[in-house]
Amino acid sequence: MSAGPESTHVSSLGRGDSLHQQVLSSFPLCDMTEEDLTQNPQLCKLLATLAQHVDQTGLTVSLKTELDKAEQKLQSQRRHWLRSESLHKGLQEMIQDHCVRKHHATVPPDQNMNVQRMKQSLPRELEKHLKKKCLNLLSYYQPEWENESEGLKNSKLSHLSVQLDKDKKRAESLKETCRENTVLLQRQTQLYLSELTKCIQLLQSLILDHRLKIQADLDMKKLDYFEGKCELVLQKIKAEMVEIQLDTYTADSISAHRKIREKLESELKACQVEKQSVELKLASFEILGKEFEALAEEYSRLRQEIEMKHWALKEFTQYNDK
Repeated sequence: MSAGPESTHVSSLGRGDSLHQQVLSSFPLCDMTEEDLTQNPQLCKLLATLAQHVDQTGLTVSLKTELDKAEQKLQSQRRHWLRSESLHKGLQEMIQDHCVRKHHATVPPDQNMNVQRMKQSLPRELEKHLKKKCLNLLSYYQPEWENESEGLKNSKLSHLSVQLDKDKKRAESLKETCRENTVLLQRQTQLYLSELTKCIQLLQSLILDHRLKIQADLDMKKLDYFEGKCELVLQKIKAEMVEIQLDTYTADSISAHRKIREKLESELKACQVEKQSVELKLASFEILGKEFEALAEEYSRLRQEIEMKHWALKEFTQYNDK
């Protein structure tokens, strides 16, 4: 079966660094994280196998070879076109310069646009024009060489294309490094945000548990505080009541109340004795009927009077106890 080479390749990717990290490095353009590969192991194996046949840009080996050949052919044709375009532009600039000089000043006879003379001097003039443009480019690219001798400028100019090519490759390398760093930064940012979210959830859980525990202790302390405050208010009310009673019942009023109570008690006893006597008489004469109705009314009056005095005695007893 074909599982042998595939498993061998997967295991070889897993040596040293983790399989997930190597898969991520093989496909930097894919927006994946290590967590995605962990949750989808079959996808991880597929990408690990696929990395054997494609490069980091997703092109196969054969397609990459064909693309390189096409790129080389394109560069060759581009160089030919640029050579022709440079000559054409140079000739146009030379013609424009000649027209300008002819318009503003008298042109020497050897510089008129005679066809035969033009054919003879054109290569030399074109070379001088192109060399001047190259020297201007050298002065722009490396201003420190502007005041150097002609020989040093020519020597530096011969290496200018190589230097420009090196700088171009270095710029492309820096651009690629920047792109990789951008992808890596995005992954690290996603990982950081994921971990930060977990930390925030854990912190919220801890805060909630701590708040519930503290709330119970706080409620008990509040309950104790309010109980103590209520007890203090009750004691204050009792103290106010005692103070009011002390201000109301002086020693003279208490003595007078005591005398009134003694008098009422003696009257109550007399009434009770009288009541008993009347009750005995009423019992002995009740059988006689309506003839003793007046006696019954007298008994009722005496009973009401006894109850009234008994109530008054009770009221004085309560105020005296206070």
